[in-house]
Formats: sequence, C-alpha cells, structure tokens
Amino acid sequence: MSLNHCNHGGPLQPPTLVNRHPPQPEVSVIVPLPNHLGLAIECLKSLVREQTYPRERFEVILMTDGADPALDSRVKELLAPEDRMICHPGANVYLLYNLGAREARGKLLFITEAHSIAEPECLEELVKFFASHDDDGACCRSVSI
Repeated sequence: MSLNHCNHGGPLQPPTLVNRHPPQPEVSVIVPLPNHLGLAIECLKSLVREQTYPRERFEVILMTDGADPALDSRVKELLAPEDRMICHPGANVYLLYNLGAREARGKLLFITEAHSIAEPECLEELVKFFASHDDDGACCRSVSI
C-alpha cells in the first residue's frame, strides 16, 4: 500500500516539501473527501479561514480517493503549505481516516467529515478541553444545517 499526492492529469508524484521541518502542530484535522454532499469547499473554509485557534498551530490533512479530480483541485487551493492532500485511489472512507491518522503530526487528532461545517471556536475549544481534562477522546456536537 502506498500513499501519493494526487496529481490529476499525469503520473503520481511524491510530495514536494518546501519546509522539511515545520513545527509540530498541536492539532491535526483529518478530512476525507468522499461523501462530501456538496459541502467540501464550505467545510474546508470553515477550518482554514474561520477558526479562532491560531492557524499555525494546526494542520489539515485532506484524504481523497481521487474519484473527483475537479473537487481535489478546488480544495487543494485552500490548503496552506504545511497542510497535505493525500490520494489513495479506490480507498473507502474508513481506510482514508486510518491513513490520515497515520500521517498526522499533531498531538491531538480532530477527525471530521467533509459535509460538516466547523464552528469558529471548534478547535480552540477542543484544545482547551484536553488541556483541562485527562481524557483520551471527546466527541463534538453536530448541528443540522
């Protein structure tokens, strides 16, 4: 099993790293793109543009099966240099979550879905919770839109 960054229109290439030793993020946000229900762009914007938690303290790992090259291109434009998009053709969403978790560098994992829109305080509250509790995991609430 190998991981590759999506490079639609050509052979799969290994990722190009600009900064080989970026600081370790506090949080790794893992978002698989399958089953996005048309909300992937809005989901990603809620994470990379609207969070109150400092952007340099978390990374976003987008996981894709490569089935929608147009979507992959659009969401990739929203990523910061420290973020990653990892393509694993044919993978189901559960395998994508697992592979994303293995690639994560953060101390905390925030696993979400591409059809979920994060509230602006989401990551800040998550970090505060774990700083004040000795728990191994937590579940965030979901609000219908």
